[in-house]
Amino acid sequence: MSIAIPLTPQQFRSTIIVAGSFSGGGGGTGLAGGPRLLDQAAQPPSPRADSIDIHFDLAVATTVTYYANGKHLQSGGDVVGFRPAIPGPPPGRAQAVYLPFLANNIASAVLPPAGVDCFFTDALSGCAVFVDRAPGGQLVVYHGNAMAHCPNRAAVLANPDVLRADSLDFYGAMNHMAGLHVTAMADRAAALGALTPVAHLQRNTYMACVDAAVARKREQKRTNVDLAGTGTNVMGFLVGGAWQFWWQTWAKLTYTRPENTLKGVFKGREHGIAEPAKLLAAERFA
Repeated sequence: MSIAIPLTPQQFRSTIIVAGSFSGGGGGTGLAGGPRLLDQAAQPPSPRADSIDIHFDLAVATTVTYYANGKHLQSGGDVVGFRPAIPGPPPGRAQAVYLPFLANNIASAVLPPAGVDCFFTDALSGCAVFVDRAPGGQLVVYHGNAMAHCPNRAAVLANPDVLRADSLDFYGAMNHMAGLHVTAMADRAAALGALTPVAHLQRNTYMACVDAAVARKREQKRTNVDLAGTGTNVMGFLVGGAWQFWWQTWAKLTYTRPENTLKGVFKGREHGIAEPAKLLAAERFA
């Protein structure tokens, strides 16, 4: 295991850290026993069949214990697992706010000013994260999804370029998530007061480094350059009483190396080369 708990921004900048699953919960506490998400009518997202374009939120004091939980098979990074909060955790465990992902909805959490050391949300592939500030200084973090407004599998197979960070095919989904955020802000304002946007993160930002990595391989005369996997992880860190928010993106590329490269002279033309996954970027956005 290459990570040390509690996690820090320094570790997040150099190591792939993936949010894993929640275990050990029960009694209807939420998705897979995890922290409870409720809509404005205090209804959970499951077993509701109409859960789409709805804002669900966590209680202010919802915290979990997080811990190193093995390796992520696709990226080779470290997986972090979550359990119900354990008072005074021993070394190797620490406290966090964990905000689950909900397909075609938006979920939010109010972050405490103390008592935890970080914030986690599920991995992103096309989702958006928003951060607001309330008049009292509280920060609210949102994870929005608009899967129903993204290009479908057939569209991607027909033209893989629709997955580019600057693809116009995703702007409908991005605008839709921005609208979900506006609605969620109004819901939260009822209890917290009028909110002020602090920052947001959309796929046109966190996927740009993947496009750059593909372009570099093509500039090196590699052919058949393709993505074998990619993902984005978002964390918040409570540092010196203030919250910082970071994102990181990893990718695993495959390609064919031509014979006229230095390695090609000795190895000949190589097909289907699969590089180990690499951490392409890790940046603070709030």
